[in-house]
Amino acid sequence: MSSYNPPAPYPVLVHSYLPSISSSAHQSPEQQRPIQTYEHLPADAISNSNWNTLPRAENALIFVGGLGDGPHTIPYVRTLATHLFGSALLPLSSRYSVFEARLSSAFSAFGHASLAQDARELADLVRYLRVTLGKKKVVIMGHSTGCQDCMEYATRFLAEFRGDAEEEMKASVRVDGLILQGPVSDRQAIAMAEDPAEVKACLETAEEMVRQGRATDVIPTEKMPAGWKKVPMTAYRWISLAGVG
Repeated sequence: MSSYNPPAPYPVLVHSYLPSISSSAHQSPEQQRPIQTYEHLPADAISNSNWNTLPRAENALIFVGGLGDGPHTIPYVRTLATHLFGSALLPLSSRYSVFEARLSSAFSAFGHASLAQDARELADLVRYLRVTLGKKKVVIMGHSTGCQDCMEYATRFLAEFRGDAEEEMKASVRVDGLILQGPVSDRQAIAMAEDPAEVKACLETAEEMVRQGRATDVIPTEKMPAGWKKVPMTAYRWISLAGVG
């Protein structure tokens, strides 16, 4: 029997901000709830009663996990945050605070999500970091399927802000870089782990649901491949993960 050694407690600062109308289209302004993001703090913040006066990095790195991930599920993020902020070799102007995004697709909610929705929510966070916190540089780092969010953000989403978009709006959602850590093709990963016949049959079910105008309906559990029965999955999301194109 293997033993599990949980990581030691570490401090984070919880930031709350309101989403834009575009990223919460299903809600009225009165219904909007604050979104949380988690900023990793230096280890000595726990013992420092004046932690809020500690020097802060001028730049920000947003970490986005993969399918099933959420804030604090990827252990190396803490090491990354310690290095990017705490290295004595870096001046404050070159240091980064690490923020873990709490997207609506986090943990088991990915079955109802889309890359487009993730990109809109990331834009809200980028805008918060730039406008409210005054961060000079903002970089998005994706892990596994989070790399797809990076590509969605850099291509389809930011394309909406070209042309006639106001310069101030463009600047507020611009990022200075993207990092792809362990990029993955979900379609190929599913093909390697699941029965091809079950995957094909599930895709056919999902495609029929889309033709019927039921793209956002959940696929019946018995229609899902063996390894995917525990996560409610919409027809649209399954096609985006397992389909071609």
